[in-house]
Amino acid sequence: MNWLNTSARWPSLRSSSSSSSSRRSFDEVSLDAGFRLALSGTPLENHLGELWSLYAIVCPGLLGSWEQFRERFATPIERGKDPDARAALARVLRPFLLRRTKAEVARELPPRIEVAVPIALSAEEQAMYDDARLAAVAALTRRGDEAAGEPQRFAILAALTRLRLLACHP
Repeated sequence: MNWLNTSARWPSLRSSSSSSSSRRSFDEVSLDAGFRLALSGTPLENHLGELWSLYAIVCPGLLGSWEQFRERFATPIERGKDPDARAALARVLRPFLLRRTKAEVARELPPRIEVAVPIALSAEEQAMYDDARLAAVAALTRRGDEAAGEPQRFAILAALTRLRLLACHP
């Protein structure tokens, strides 16, 4: 017997699920809990579907159904970068969010120090990098408008990642 399918009432429920379609997420929504808390170690900006999934568990109905949420917030924000939709979503969520930075949580830690150390590539490494850079530009140019939006963004990210790998470990 699956312990989640019992009729027990749980005093609290903590969730870190991020996928609304996962079996675990479905089970969490169906649990009868007096208190619900969602924790996320990743920025909620990664994907608005993850945000909806967490709130569907913690506060069912607050953001509507997935279809309503996608139409009202996710699509306008992720595709159209709509500032009005972003502001409306922020107003709805503001009372429910507690966001703390490392400086607020662990004051004993020193501030982050970044040191940029420029390193010149050898002639062979530079040639390899330039070939990869030119190939990436050509491939992205060929794709043109056919891959506009999200696919183009991921293609650019993939090209930058390949170039970074070549710069670090040719």
